[in-house]
Amino acid sequence: MAELIFFKRPDILDEEHALYFKDLLFRTAKVGTELEFAMPKEVKREEFQPKVEALLKPSRSLAMLGESGVLDVAKEHCGAEVRIIGRYPYYDVLIDQYEHIISALLPLGIRARPTCGLHFHLLTTWFAHSIPEIVLANLWNLATSDTSHLSTDDLEELSTGCEEMLKFLKPAFARFENPALRVLRFLARRPISFMRSDGLGWEEIERLLSKQAAAERRNHLDSTDERLVRIIELGDIKGQPDDDRWLNRVADTLWIPRADLDLRMKRLARRKPRWDAEMGSYIFLR
Repeated sequence: MAELIFFKRPDILDEEHALYFKDLLFRTAKVGTELEFAMPKEVKREEFQPKVEALLKPSRSLAMLGESGVLDVAKEHCGAEVRIIGRYPYYDVLIDQYEHIISALLPLGIRARPTCGLHFHLLTTWFAHSIPEIVLANLWNLATSDTSHLSTDDLEELSTGCEEMLKFLKPAFARFENPALRVLRFLARRPISFMRSDGLGWEEIERLLSKQAAAERRNHLDSTDERLVRIIELGDIKGQPDDDRWLNRVADTLWIPRADLDLRMKRLARRKPRWDAEMGSYIFLR
């Protein structure tokens, strides 16, 4: 068993402040993505790019999502890249959007080369409070992880360490309404680089990861439950004078009886929904 080493920082956040910044980033930060790909063999980018644009119909405006949520298609070192407009980091919406775009491009014969990547950009607005260094340090660590120069022995040791760390972090992952823990456990045992070395193609790898994700996706919530979660998480309905009027407004928006909405709110009890009078809406504490 790999030994865990902990470094205690002097500027750690208490639970109240940690929840505050988590909520702040979730409500204000957006994820903008660049999807890079190579052209089919012996096809020039100048000839291929118009086909991609005709298929995805980029809006060419940050103020308009368009049909696919694509801003534009541009030249990139490995071929071309699809620039996806920044959105709030809502797991199901992002996964569905990426799946839609990639599924549309695969029949055109796009390829993944070693230099292709999926780049995530964290987009934020100006904050009233400065972000603590410990929060930024964690974001930087996530963004700069690189295992390209590790040997097989190093990766095996890291895999064991990852599994141990995931066991330690399990209580934290229990708060998430997505299958992150299941997918990360799978990758800890079988990293993508190993699957590629075993001869698996990208579509096979995607199917394996999708299978892990589908097993726990949204804890069997139906589409109306997911819309309700989205309304609360993204603050789509706020400024209501009391919780009763907020509930009535949401019931009307979802086209369901108020009694049905009350039952669905109870099903979300593990997220600890709480009325916030200042915002005039419900928020999740977990």
